[in-house]
Amino acid sequence: MMVTPANCHMDKTRQFSLLLEKFRNGTASKAELTELLTILNDEQFENDLATESLLSEIWQKIPETQQVFDESKSETLFHKVMNAPATVVPLRRSYMRRAIAVAAILIILIGGYLLIPSAKQPSESVLALNKPDQSSLILPGTNKAELILDDGTAVSLDSSNNGRIVQQSGVQVKNIDGKIIYTGGSQKEPIISYNTLRTPKGGFYQLSLSDGSKLWLNAASSIRYPVVFSETERVVELNGEAYFEVAKDSKRPFTVKTDGMEVQVLGTHFNVMAYNNESAVKATLLEGSVKIKTPGNDALLTPGQQAKLNSADRNLEVLSNVNVEEVVAWKNGYFQFERVGTEELMRQIERWYDVDVKFDGPVRPRVFGGKIARNSNLQNVLKILELSKISFTIENKTITVKHTN
Repeated sequence: MMVTPANCHMDKTRQFSLLLEKFRNGTASKAELTELLTILNDEQFENDLATESLLSEIWQKIPETQQVFDESKSETLFHKVMNAPATVVPLRRSYMRRAIAVAAILIILIGGYLLIPSAKQPSESVLALNKPDQSSLILPGTNKAELILDDGTAVSLDSSNNGRIVQQSGVQVKNIDGKIIYTGGSQKEPIISYNTLRTPKGGFYQLSLSDGSKLWLNAASSIRYPVVFSETERVVELNGEAYFEVAKDSKRPFTVKTDGMEVQVLGTHFNVMAYNNESAVKATLLEGSVKIKTPGNDALLTPGQQAKLNSADRNLEVLSNVNVEEVVAWKNGYFQFERVGTEELMRQIERWYDVDVKFDGPVRPRVFGGKIARNSNLQNVLKILELSKISFTIENKTITVKHTN
């Protein structure tokens, strides 16, 4: 019997359907996933209605059965895997369907469930692929910090040493599950005592201040604050990055001081990024309003705006319609990139995984976009990034970065 092109296409479509169903159920072997990738990359499927229907049906079913990737996360992942270029060309919807599946399968092939750790896991045949030596894994940051008391005493913190730390100025200072909590105290204390909470590289901590304000402190950051705020103002000093939820108090403005910028609020939610090795200090507003003060200019932000103070020329710029989800992704457990350069990306990795980064050769103008869970081990994250024509070698805790072409 002669095999016609139509029959061949029908057989391939049938095989494609079987492979895709195995992928969805987590029972596909490495060979079957590779075959699925080959079919997905076949141009004859690009505008094929039957293929489009199968892909659409699969992705609609995935959320209902708590499978690994939903469509929106896979689209984001695809752009990251393909290393978003300087000029992004919109993909045709028919191709995007195929690209989504390619991106999802690629992630499984190179390291498993990177984006959604709580999702249902597939069979061992998938999870066993390219599994690194567990003893050599570089693990992500954890709840750890150091509390420097007013008298200079240093207290090491993590999630294991819960309980009361000290009583200062009538305030109980407790460490509870990765959070420092201040309760009690009087605003009329004649002498204001200051504490400093400091996270190392690879550390993260929460803080509940005596006025009820809450903040999340990112890795390699520090914040200095009064044990009890005064009757007239609430002032803290930040180096690094923190997300604030400020308790409302119309009589006492809350001010965050950084290098060259002050952020003043009465009660609102905002993020401040002020690392010494970044090109700018950034204050991003999520809700309420904030006043920005710099030596040269002032600005009033509304939700979705960001004040950006250039570290080189101290020029203040206000950006609108900022992707606030990306800005606070670190607080919510993710790396999220939108047109981020290689050096900035690696500085985030350096801080979170407590590693040093060096570049082998010149850094090329390349940008990344996407979303990765911050509880992934470093090797898995680097495997994803290596799909974008960039390679990494790890020696002890030093990462060498090299562009492959």
